[in-house]
Amino acid sequence: MRYSVRVPAAGVAAAAGFACWVIGSYGMNRHGPWHPVNLIAHLAWRGAPTGSGFSAPATAVGLAIVLAAGIVMIVPFAALAYGAGLPAPATVLGAAVYTNAAWIIGDYIVWPKLDSVGAHGFSPGVAWLGHIVAGVAAGVVLVARPGLLRPAVRRLGSAPTRPGG
Repeated sequence: MRYSVRVPAAGVAAAAGFACWVIGSYGMNRHGPWHPVNLIAHLAWRGAPTGSGFSAPATAVGLAIVLAAGIVMIVPFAALAYGAGLPAPATVLGAAVYTNAAWIIGDYIVWPKLDSVGAHGFSPGVAWLGHIVAGVAAGVVLVARPGLLRPAVRRLGSAPTRPGG
């Protein structure tokens, strides 16, 4: 996978990992799965609900913010990792550390200044672990062997065979 494709793919993986972690974490407690997405959406859309109810527009806005943040956040790390020629384990671990540094800045400095309602309603512990998951997911995509998924994609694209026929 070329660098120009791998880096955004790593950002998408980071966003997916973070979103799955926070939605799952909140879904297992009294807040409900949509609460974190609503709080993230509130950053850009002040009319977004801040409770746990499902809102299609808030979900779209919240997930779009997570996706954009995942891609933008991982680009500097990917450039450093590729430029330094880091080995695979250091890249994965480094991505997790890097996303946690970004979490500290974002969670404690940037988000409260932009939207105190959303920032104060979001669990720091869930966000911290979500950023670890995001970093590991991004790191794995950055170091994945080229062509790793090609056989699976070929199998998905081939016509299914019928038993006995």
